[in-house]
Amino acid sequence: MSKISIAVVIPAFNAEHFIVRALDSVLRQTHLPDELLVVDDGSTDQTAELARSHAVAQSIPTRVLQQENSGLAATRNLAIRSAVSTHIALLDADDEFEPEHIEFLHLAQQQFPAATLYFSAMRREFHVTAPDSERVSLPDFRLLALRHCSSSDAATVRPMNSSILSALLGGNFIPTSGAMFPRSIGGSLTLHDDSLRFAEDRELFVRLAALGQLIFIDRVGCIIHRHAGNMSGPRKQYSQALAVLKVLEMIRNKNILALDPAAGSRLQELLSNQSEVLLYFAPTQGFSATVAACRTYLRYARHPKIHLMPKAFLRLLA
Repeated sequence: MSKISIAVVIPAFNAEHFIVRALDSVLRQTHLPDELLVVDDGSTDQTAELARSHAVAQSIPTRVLQQENSGLAATRNLAIRSAVSTHIALLDADDEFEPEHIEFLHLAQQQFPAATLYFSAMRREFHVTAPDSERVSLPDFRLLALRHCSSSDAATVRPMNSSILSALLGGNFIPTSGAMFPRSIGGSLTLHDDSLRFAEDRELFVRLAALGQLIFIDRVGCIIHRHAGNMSGPRKQYSQALAVLKVLEMIRNKNILALDPAAGSRLQELLSNQSEVLLYFAPTQGFSATVAACRTYLRYARHPKIHLMPKAFLRLLA
């Protein structure tokens, strides 16, 4: 069995209130990673300084890299290119690992060495009063993952079946801070598409699902912290809707689903649905965005509901 090494990658932007908690959670691992890379994405606060001072006391080889603000995808890519380990474990700067997370990622890789992605369950913690609608609407990612597992027994490490590809097209339920993947596959680095500012993890996970097997670790491996900086308001919802549509277009244009006709059909359905979501939120961005959303809706809607377009323009007046 080949020996693997694991690099933890933490992208950080203005994360001075969270970065030490994330770094401490890496140090508390029962199975320490082989390296730790923090990339400061043009922060204007003390993020880089805190990461550097923390690195001095680290028992893990640690590097703090800096770049001009470029977004999450480019930030993670810089760390992936700089890493020397065989596998990359992601951790967002405002999240944290549970103590046995790396140990179980390592165990899963030893059981399924050819897999293209390993991920754990997660739990959420709210640090602001979240709207009831957001708390209720947030899905149970663990139950979504279990629907697509090959094994029906009580195993902790579970291979996923081929239905996961179509499921991920419909929405990402893989917690980014719970995910690990090989640094390179087939001789090419496993990189995010850095043209994306939102949903870059969703696009990557769909690509990895199309390339090979995914493995789910049925135990909480990370804590996702919800706070004022990452809650969704109407304007952010529009940006996210536009980004998801762009990801779906990208998947179609890259021909990622060429060998899976069922997933290809599902993709066309999702483009239609997402264009309607975009039309709903576009009025928050003004007249030009609403006109553009109408054009997009007419391009992708399988059965256009013409009344939705005048309703969108009426919302401009609200």
